[in-house]
Amino acid sequence: MSPAPVASPEKAGEVQAEATWTYGDLLAKYQPRVIHTDQNLDVVYGSIELLMKVKRPSPAQLQLLELFSTLVEKYESQSYPTPQATLPELLAHLIEARGVKQADVAIATGVSKSTISDVLRASASMAVAASTVALASSRGELPVRGSMM
Repeated sequence: MSPAPVASPEKAGEVQAEATWTYGDLLAKYQPRVIHTDQNLDVVYGSIELLMKVKRPSPAQLQLLELFSTLVEKYESQSYPTPQATLPELLAHLIEARGVKQADVAIATGVSKSTISDVLRASASMAVAASTVALASSRGELPVRGSMM
């Protein structure tokens, strides 16, 4: 990919003029490719930034934005995967990262401090329960809906 487009007023005007271009014309100009490096990612970000400045994007420009977004999402999900976290883990992380106390969260959210404590304590018991359910399910030991009387 070529160097990242500079988001200047002149460039924004050029992109605005592209509103009459076909999707094929836009593909020929931007030449989107699969993103393999952070440098490629920066180029695509620059193109997205320019296209986002268009006041009334054409259907072709919107289609190109969707393509760029898909390319970015694919690259970022592979290069910077989001770790899976349980609700208690996520809550504990947010409390720690923001340097607040459970009482602060309770006041800010309107959720009682005891409920927040229960959620945080549930982490270990939820893991045990999930493992137990998964094991029972794999053995066919869980009841089928409507079969319990």
